[in-house]
Amino acid sequence: MKQLLKQIYNERRSNAFLWIELLLVFVVLWYIIDLVYVTLHIYYQPMGFNIENTYVLRMNRLTDKSTDFNPELTVKDDMTALREIAGRLSRHPEVESVCISQNSIPYNEGCSGASFRFPDNDTVWISTMDRWTTPEYYKVFRFRNIDGSGHESLVKALEKNTIIVPVDVADYYRMLLSTEKTFWVKKLA
Repeated sequence: MKQLLKQIYNERRSNAFLWIELLLVFVVLWYIIDLVYVTLHIYYQPMGFNIENTYVLRMNRLTDKSTDFNPELTVKDDMTALREIAGRLSRHPEVESVCISQNSIPYNEGCSGASFRFPDNDTVWISTMDRWTTPEYYKVFRFRNIDGSGHESLVKALEKNTIIVPVDVADYYRMLLSTEKTFWVKKLA
């Protein structure tokens, strides 16, 4: 055993390179494993909505090149027709819920958004993703409130013309919230 320790001591210069190499391999492997673990952990987190058995109907206005184009129809007429279609679909016995939305489908690449900043902070800009929807949106995608309750409170908040803020924004700006609220809503002017 003494001879083995003496040999290791005598070859310490070449062993130092081995230890440095082992440390480097350890750091690189640690980085790769950590990256894979975090990526998989985030991938399997619940997204907060459910798209199972949800279908998308996309509708556009007819162009003047279409044979069915009627130049007398206005945007208001189109919206009335769209609401009628949604109403008929929602009355169908096999349909649970119907909503009308613009750029609000989960996993949709397009979005409407804006940027703003709080009056007391002139340097931090906040980007928002606007979800133009009817209140049934939260029922269709089975969103849940941060207190674990269902979508009903979110639907009621949207029916009152309020802004619903995600929990990460609420956590980031905790100082602006009162502790009694289950979700952060702000009245529109």
